[in-house]
Amino acid sequence: MPRLAVVTASLQIDPGQRLFRDAPPGEPPPPVLTTTAADAGRRKALARVAEVVEVGDERVDWVLALRTLRELAAAGVVLCEG
Repeated sequence: MPRLAVVTASLQIDPGQRLFRDAPPGEPPPPVLTTTAADAGRRKALARVAEVVEVGDERVDWVLALRTLRELAAAGVVLCEG
C-alpha cells in the first residue's frame, strides 16, 4: 500500500487535515519532512499527528529526504507532486 508523506520547509500545513485525521488505525503516522529552521510551534503541533523528521537546515536536502523515505516507508519508488 502506498504511503503518503509531506515535504515542507515551512511546516505551514494544518494538523487537522484529513491526511492526519484519517490515518489508518495501527499504521504509523504520515511522515512530514522539514528543516531544522521550521517554526518550533508548528513542529510541536504536527508532531501530535505526524512523524516530523528534519532533512536539512534552511532548505530540504533532497538526497537526505529520499534516504529518509526509503528508511521510514520502505519507499523504492517516490512520486512527487506539488
